[in-house]
Amino acid sequence: MKKLTQFTLTLLALIALTYSTNAATYFSDNYTVTGSGDADYQYDNGIRQSGTMAPTNYAGAACGAVSDTGEHAGRCSMTDWTGISPNEMYTNNSGKLIYEFDITRFSTDWTAFAFGKDYLQDWHHINSGMGIAFTAVNAYEIKDRTVQPYSGFCSEMGLSNTYNVKIILAQDGYPSSGDARVAIFVNNKPLVMNDADKNYVYRYSAGFTNNYISMRGPLDFDNLSIRDASNKVTSTAWTNDGDSTITNYLRAYTHAVNLASAIPTTTVNGVDFIGSGTALPQAGANWTYNNASAGLGAYAISMVGETPNVTGSGSNLVTDCLIDAGGFTSGALTLSGLTAGENYTFNLYGIGLAYNAPNGRSNYFSTSDGSEITMIDQSEFGTDNGQVITYNYTAPSNGVFSIAVAPALTNSCGVYCWYAFSNYRVVPEPAIIALIGLLGLAYLRRK
Repeated sequence: MKKLTQFTLTLLALIALTYSTNAATYFSDNYTVTGSGDADYQYDNGIRQSGTMAPTNYAGAACGAVSDTGEHAGRCSMTDWTGISPNEMYTNNSGKLIYEFDITRFSTDWTAFAFGKDYLQDWHHINSGMGIAFTAVNAYEIKDRTVQPYSGFCSEMGLSNTYNVKIILAQDGYPSSGDARVAIFVNNKPLVMNDADKNYVYRYSAGFTNNYISMRGPLDFDNLSIRDASNKVTSTAWTNDGDSTITNYLRAYTHAVNLASAIPTTTVNGVDFIGSGTALPQAGANWTYNNASAGLGAYAISMVGETPNVTGSGSNLVTDCLIDAGGFTSGALTLSGLTAGENYTFNLYGIGLAYNAPNGRSNYFSTSDGSEITMIDQSEFGTDNGQVITYNYTAPSNGVFSIAVAPALTNSCGVYCWYAFSNYRVVPEPAIIALIGLLGLAYLRRK
């Protein structure tokens, strides 16, 4: 491939940095070997593992096998429930971590991944920490020490197919001085974490003290990664069309939706927002809104005594909303059909509510690419005042992105109200494209 000039590379790098930040990786294992052996075979070959705590061997290594041949090649194949654990405690000062891995199941025997444990090779459902058990086909259980807060289904968890699991943890360090929050995504779709309130971000009371992890078969395990969470969901004030962040200039919108609205099209600064109607469940072209609460409904805000202070055409985006009237569940939004590797910006548009719960309208936001779980108050700018929530991300290989939201306090009527959203990719300025082309030609002529 022909080399680009240093200027061009720097320019492209600056654009990319807008959408991603480098996060420290503590441990990564792709189980690539030459030959075959137990889970420790060639763990220090310089190819298998990377990260600041690599190379690391495994406790219980005899319970796993690695090979470069056969249907299990390039993966750690586990055949029983004994379990293995990397021989390291993965803690950091920030307490913001991501555990990511791929699994392939060949039977309906239970398998599990446990984290935040006090001991190596600890079971997922006893003593300390949390775990997720993969049970029947498309079924799973969430474990909190000895308690099982949820048992349910996820259509992504079939047999003989490989699926990606991402667990995102947030607390104030190790050991924690308060509660931790945990979200889990499978193939970039969120899992319900608690049967009591059906939320997608779970509160682990008192936080995690230690952080050993363990895996239990029978299953194939691959691409294990433990790293810092990076990037954050942010919010800004919104008063009129000028500061709404909405524009059709140099942007290609994949989604622009006016939730719970019966108005077919609302146009703001040249961008058409499509009304999703009032029928439940809510879904449209390449998007779905998920909320398992029985109290979910589509409401006109006039019914709850709200009058938006936002002016301009954008005010028509905050006249109707989706909300759990019971005050338990905030829900999640999943986008699909995205182009892998493309950089996108996602926005939520809303207003503050007159009724504030004991903790305001504070909600935790978690994203499928592993952003830091962040708490944002929907009423931070005042009653009926506008707010835009923004997140920049890069689309994954399956073209799916999700954002999950949960109230800081459940059963307190502090749930997030969903009004409208958009998703777009930036189209480079034609002049920039021309400049890059000219620089490339000039460089080649000098060769």
